[in-house]
Amino acid sequence: MDYDPRRWPILLIFPGSGFIQMTEREAEPIALAFSAQGYQTMVVEYNLLDRGPVYPNAIDVGLTALKYAKTQGPPHYGDANKTILMGFSAGSHVAALTNAMGNNTEYLKTHGFGDSPLTSRLQVLGYPVIDLAAGFPKSREEAFKISPDE
Repeated sequence: MDYDPRRWPILLIFPGSGFIQMTEREAEPIALAFSAQGYQTMVVEYNLLDRGPVYPNAIDVGLTALKYAKTQGPPHYGDANKTILMGFSAGSHVAALTNAMGNNTEYLKTHGFGDSPLTSRLQVLGYPVIDLAAGFPKSREEAFKISPDE
């Protein structure tokens, strides 16, 4: 058996979805491309509108995936200190909020993640949905379906 002492960055991929359906082209193909370059990759399937409001559940899914990557990555040659969140479109929104709420100790305590910050080293946002009032979704009513909390 070959022993490889290296530790690879861990990339968590949040595919775009329009909050309705995950986009496959931003999931497995991205994971395989980065895996071929030496990254440990995970595709995060956050909840969508067919399961009720997206938030706060999608943030909890993101934080759970990040915590899993940090604890389970090292036994599989992943570097827990080099975690990256990469999101596309609506997935960028989830990735950004995952990092933002991972710095909010009150949120972390309330949602069962302890009281220590839980964030990635880096985040990459591809054509992100940053503000639910900036053109997508098209109406305030649709935005409230995603998150009833402005």
